[in-house]
Amino acid sequence: MHLLARSLSFLLLFLTIQTGKTQSAPVHYTGTSVKIEGQLVGYHPDSFPDLMVKLAVVNPGPELQTDYEVWPDAQGNFSFELENGFIYQQIWMTVGDYYFAELMIDEFIRVAIDLPALAAKDGDSFDAEEVSFSGKSGEMTAYLNKYVDYRNSHPDNPRRQLGPILMDRKMSAAKKVEGLRKMNAQTAQIEAAFIAENPSPYAWILENERLSDHYGFLCTPHYGKKMSDDLLQEIKNHRPKVISNGSMSYYRYLGIYLRSNTQAEKKAILADVLPNQGLVAEEKEDLVVFLDEYEKRIKEETYDEEAFKKYSTYFQEQYGDAIFAAVLDQYKQELSALSLSAEEKAMVLLCTTPEDIWQMPIYQKTVRPLIKAKWAIGMAEVEWDKARKAREATQAKLSKIKIEEQPAFDLGQSLGNLSDGAMLFQADQDSLEVLLSAIRAAHPGKAIVLDVWATWCGPCILDMRHERTIPNRDKLKEMDVEVVYLCSASSSDQDTWKKKVAELGVGGQHIFLTDQLSKEIMNYFDLRGFPSHVFLNKEGRVVPDVLHSIRDVDFYKVKKSLD
Repeated sequence: MHLLARSLSFLLLFLTIQTGKTQSAPVHYTGTSVKIEGQLVGYHPDSFPDLMVKLAVVNPGPELQTDYEVWPDAQGNFSFELENGFIYQQIWMTVGDYYFAELMIDEFIRVAIDLPALAAKDGDSFDAEEVSFSGKSGEMTAYLNKYVDYRNSHPDNPRRQLGPILMDRKMSAAKKVEGLRKMNAQTAQIEAAFIAENPSPYAWILENERLSDHYGFLCTPHYGKKMSDDLLQEIKNHRPKVISNGSMSYYRYLGIYLRSNTQAEKKAILADVLPNQGLVAEEKEDLVVFLDEYEKRIKEETYDEEAFKKYSTYFQEQYGDAIFAAVLDQYKQELSALSLSAEEKAMVLLCTTPEDIWQMPIYQKTVRPLIKAKWAIGMAEVEWDKARKAREATQAKLSKIKIEEQPAFDLGQSLGNLSDGAMLFQADQDSLEVLLSAIRAAHPGKAIVLDVWATWCGPCILDMRHERTIPNRDKLKEMDVEVVYLCSASSSDQDTWKKKVAELGVGGQHIFLTDQLSKEIMNYFDLRGFPSHVFLNKEGRVVPDVLHSIRDVDFYKVKKSLD
């Protein structure tokens, strides 16, 4: 009873904080170095060949993490220093296949890892007795890893509800908010029980991280919709106090919400921007028809879907830059209206930097005046320069595209091959079953993974560009499993798709679906969103739950599905 009472008191405290006054804005940036020193006890290069320590440093930016590789010396010592770091900066550490953990660093941490002991138990993660943390950030990091294990091992871990809530396309925004609030309250109970058993001066991080997750997730059901003023006020009152996946995602999700537009707002932007683009007479006539069909669509009246899609695609392809600039102007107004500090605005703008390298110059020109913090200007300029170089490399690759003879298998119209081995096809089949038959015919006697993605989907792009993706795909190929990439036409076009494939540098067969096939594949396999992965065994039957990404493959499951 004593433990329950303490747990409830913590929960009431957390709920009180959530509904309290706006918290003071944190200041994260210090410009000081972040240092890690480590010792792999029992390490010998002959016993652990090719072992490296991988560090994923969380920071503001379009990718949210920057990856580093650190090699131990012959005695198992390793060190890492990040200049211009942040206070309470999260770094994810992976030591081969033996250990994975979260580091939360305020300047310095020392890690000692008993490698043979971990190897004997086939690896571990987070709160492992074979690993110790010391130095200024040692106690804090140990505490956080202990909590992660505690929460993840809880029989009623509410985080398992997150995917079904966010991915359910039929669930209303109000129902999703209700589900997310229930999940947050349940997580708070688990958190309170842990703190009651394990009091610590670092317990505040657990609450702050949970709320960063919670308020970020609350933004996502409202993309393209308007949330209530009260909910927006509650969300923007939150103040992340660490630099972590949760806090950076909070800034990103808030920014995406502010930048997204309702259908009525989108139509208003088009009606305002397009007439000023020097349209010819035929385009002016088409615009009148397009806006009329758009209005019917907004009012949920019967409208000409084919004409709407045709004109929407045409005007986006021809005048996309001007439309995007207008969207950003509105985004600036929305962001300026919020009572955020200069650092917080910088965080939002950095975390919502578009991954589309072709949009970057417009974004740079529009948001640069809003970024006041000197450290943020420096980080932004690094991202802008990376995008410029990527555009130049992609253009060079596209200019060398080779048009081959139409292959014997009919995957669609061949659009040529890229130098990295990507084979491009425009699907032209009448039905999905015809396309699936063609894909199977192209890979006789093999199992197939259909990687269904979209050019605007961040998780899709992350999965395709991850360092483990190509090695994993090669290993699947050795197991007679082929990966075929199917890109949805949803909110995209062939030119955007070709540029994205060239930018990502992922070889293999890439097929751009028609509008009809894009809808059909989602319904046919009951897919809930992007990315989605469909595993077809060698007989062409769907085997569920084999894999959900290419960067993280359970090869035991794959092998079992092939037996």
